[in-house]
Amino acid sequence: MTKIFKKISKHFISSSFEIKSYYVQALYWSIIIRFCMIFLSFKKYRALLGKMQVLNNETYTDNTIELAKKVATIVVSLCNNTPWESKCLVQAVTCKQILLKKGIQTNLFLGINTNLDSKELKAHAWLKIGDVFLTGKHGHQQYKIVNFFG
Repeated sequence: MTKIFKKISKHFISSSFEIKSYYVQALYWSIIIRFCMIFLSFKKYRALLGKMQVLNNETYTDNTIELAKKVATIVVSLCNNTPWESKCLVQAVTCKQILLKKGIQTNLFLGINTNLDSKELKAHAWLKIGDVFLTGKHGHQQYKIVNFFG
């Protein structure tokens, strides 16, 4: 853990103000989302996910997509190293909120596993901008979309 923390803090210190602000926002939102997940019902924080059953079909410039990818990389890196659990839903909502502040619309998907042999229900969340995955790409094919938020 300390090795990873040193790597992130070294990158943070040498980064531009813009990158530092994304790290701070990612930390803030990951704490807020995780708190909501633990202490509130889904209904109470659902609005943070976006508009239910609405997909954004905007056309994005290459610069917008690159910025979204940069933010997503920071979010995933930070969330993978928090002392609290910051898995797919935390990562997707954190990234969505940071990009929303920049005026960038994304689509968040919620899915459940489609493996009927498994007795355990598994869920997954992922975030996309247009056709580009920002978070949660790995393994998303194993999940059937049950809801989406634009």
